[in-house]
Amino acid sequence: MDNPDRDDVLMNTRQIPTDRRWFEIFDIISENLSSSWQNLALFLGVSRDTITRIENEYTKVKDKCWHTLMEWKAKTHPLRMQHQLVYTLNQIDHKRLADIVVMTTDNPDDVNKLLAPYLQREAQMREGFYVIADSIHRQWRRLAKTFGLSPVDVADIERSKAGRTREKCLNMLYKWRVIAGLKDYKMATLIQVLSSCGFSTLAGKLQLCDGTSDTLLRQRKKQKNEVIIFISVDVLEHQPLGRDTNPFITTKILKEYALNKIFIRFQDSLELQEKDKVHDLVRYFHRGLGAILKEVSRKRRTIVVKGQSRDQVDEIARRLRYGEISEKVTDLLVADDILEELGLTELKLKAEVYEYGAVTGRSEGQ
Repeated sequence: MDNPDRDDVLMNTRQIPTDRRWFEIFDIISENLSSSWQNLALFLGVSRDTITRIENEYTKVKDKCWHTLMEWKAKTHPLRMQHQLVYTLNQIDHKRLADIVVMTTDNPDDVNKLLAPYLQREAQMREGFYVIADSIHRQWRRLAKTFGLSPVDVADIERSKAGRTREKCLNMLYKWRVIAGLKDYKMATLIQVLSSCGFSTLAGKLQLCDGTSDTLLRQRKKQKNEVIIFISVDVLEHQPLGRDTNPFITTKILKEYALNKIFIRFQDSLELQEKDKVHDLVRYFHRGLGAILKEVSRKRRTIVVKGQSRDQVDEIARRLRYGEISEKVTDLLVADDILEELGLTELKLKAEVYEYGAVTGRSEGQ
């Protein structure tokens, strides 16, 4: 892309977006830029003194980003804003956000309407990410280079998620989401990369069923002395916000994201545990209830435990009814960094008996 300062002729023919439109764009950027806000500030020409002041005055990264953009807007000619912002976002490898800025500043239609098709795609893509992380998480580095991640990006992911291969795989995919433009961020690109890296079976699965699979969705029937426990979000409280949040981040989306994050971390932890140092939830079922944790399914949102007798199964069901197991899974699976990432003050999980695809609240035969 050419330097925006040279685009004077084009700028003079462009309609200037309203302040309201810029505020909507700033909201989208602030919600998605995360820790890159200082790079954005420096490329936009915001002084280091101003960056330091913003760093000290605001706690949340999105607030720091928002006020950085407002400082820049106050000192930038309206005709230069779109060019300079798009150029900067491309320079710091946020091509997807750059495309969104172009689309929303060039079109006066409602932002929600403009982004609706991409939000539908986003839901499909995120489910595809989870399927990939479930299937080939230990081999995420094979995909990273093909997706365009630098050695520095890979090293950052390695440091931030030590030992958690599913989370590393997801972070790699989220990084690709950032650097890919709207045109390339689609299921067809995922399928192409998977095929080129030798994961043809997984690519075929995504191609045939858009990120879901009959195998993944198939209900698991309970075997003798097993209890299938369904996990859902019972209470979800947001932090107080100083301005409107991204309209696309609904409570339902937050709940889905939280559950996926919790299950993925739990699965990674189970694979890392050693014989003499098992996960606290495994210990709770084994020592407190005499049951063995047999299976964890992110897709079905279930945990399967098996007792040694019918009496043990009945005791598990009783503790489920009275909420003890709900408290345990909340205490042992909901981490502070998950609350912080989602901007939540409280997140409580609910554990119920899951029987042949239906939450019944009782064990079979009662």
